[in-house]
Amino acid sequence: MFLLVAGLNHKTAPLELREKVSLNHGQLAEHLRELSECVDQGAILSTCNRTEVYAVVKEPHVGARALRHFLTQTGDLLPEDLAPHLYLYSQREAVRHLFSVASGIDSMVLGESEVLGQVRGALESAEIIGTCGTELSRFLRQAISVGREVRDKTGINKNRVSVSSVGVDLAKSQFGGTLDSRRILLISAGEAGKLTAKALSDCGNPDVIVTSRTYDKAVSLADQLGGRAMPFSQLEEALADADIVISSTGAPHFVLNHAMVEQVMQQRTNAPLLLIDIAVPRDIDPKVRHIEGVSLHDIGDLEAVIQQNLKERERELDKANTIIDSETARFMSWWDSLQVAPMINVMRQRAEAVRRAELEKTMAKLKTISDADREAIDIMTKAIVNKMLHHPTMVLKEASSDQDRLDVMRCLFDV
Repeated sequence: MFLLVAGLNHKTAPLELREKVSLNHGQLAEHLRELSECVDQGAILSTCNRTEVYAVVKEPHVGARALRHFLTQTGDLLPEDLAPHLYLYSQREAVRHLFSVASGIDSMVLGESEVLGQVRGALESAEIIGTCGTELSRFLRQAISVGREVRDKTGINKNRVSVSSVGVDLAKSQFGGTLDSRRILLISAGEAGKLTAKALSDCGNPDVIVTSRTYDKAVSLADQLGGRAMPFSQLEEALADADIVISSTGAPHFVLNHAMVEQVMQQRTNAPLLLIDIAVPRDIDPKVRHIEGVSLHDIGDLEAVIQQNLKERERELDKANTIIDSETARFMSWWDSLQVAPMINVMRQRAEAVRRAELEKTMAKLKTISDADREAIDIMTKAIVNKMLHHPTMVLKEASSDQDRLDVMRCLFDV
C-alpha cells in the first residue's frame, strides 16, 4: 500500500486556477464516489486556498496518474494547464505535508485554526460515503491530533493576525482587557463587519450597535451578535453613545469627518472615544486624532501590529516542525509495519506447515515412541523453526522502510 496526495494551493497556483479545481461542498459526495473508482481509498480536502486529494493505492505510479486525471477532469482543464501548478507527494512526504497543513504552517495565514476543522470535515465526508478505509482514516485522524498538539505546545496560533481580530484586541487592551458593558458601534455589515462580529463574539457581553447603509444587513448582523441595528441616518446619534467605533464600509469618502466627530465630542462630557478604522480607503478622517478625548487607529497602525504578531508566530516554527517531524516518523513506523506483518505471518505459516508435515511423516515411522517423547520432539521442532526464523523476522522488521530490502526478502522466502 502507498499513501499519495496530489493538489494545488495558494503557493503553487493563481486564484483563477484554484477556483476551477475547487470542489463544491454540495457535490463532494459525487466527487468522492468518482475518486473511489480509481483508488483504493480516498479523501478530498477543498478550501478557498487549496484542493488536495489523499489516497491509498497499491501501485504508486498508477495511483499518481489517476489523481492527476481526477483533478484535471474535475477542473475541466487540459493536463498541460494543470501540471505546472500541481504537487504530488507519496509516503513520508505525503504524511509530513498533511501534518503541516493541519498544523496551520502551510496556510496563507501562518497558524490559522480553520484548516483543522476542514481536515476533520474531509475525514467525516469520506467515512460517510465509505471511501476511507482503516489506513486512510488513521492517517487523517493522526493529522488532526498533530494539528491540535502543535497548537497546544507552541504559540503558532497566538497573537492574532487578521485586521478585524487585531482591532478588537486593541479595543480590549484599552479597556482593561474586557469589553463587558462597553457600547460598541460597528459601522459595516459586509464581510469585514462579519469578521469583526466573529471576533467580538468572544469578548464577553458588549452592547453592540450595528449600522449600515443597507438596513436589512445591519439587522441580520445585529441579530447574530445579540445586539441592535440602527438606521444609517442616525449615525451621529449612535456615535454620541458609543465607547468604541469600528468602521469598515468600503465607502469612497470619509464616513466620519472631523466636523461630525468634533460636534459629537462636545456632547460627551469628556467621555473618551476609541475609533478603529479598518477600511481601505479609510472611513475616518485622520484629522480627528487631534480632537481631545479621541483615540484613532487606522489600517496602517493595525498592519504594524499584525506584522509583529506574525514575527512572533514565525518564532514558533522550529518547535512546530520538531513536533511534525517526530509525529511523521512515528506514523511511518506504524505504516511500514503494515507491509511487514503480513509477510512475517505468511513466512511463519509456511514454515509451520512444513514442520508439521515432516513431523507427521517421522512420527508415522516411529510406531513404538511414547507420548512424552512425541511431545518432546514436537517442542524441539517448534524451537528449531523459531530459531531459524528469528533472524529473517528481525531483518524484515528492520527493512520495513527499505523497499529494495523488502523485495529481496520477498524473493528469498517467496512471500
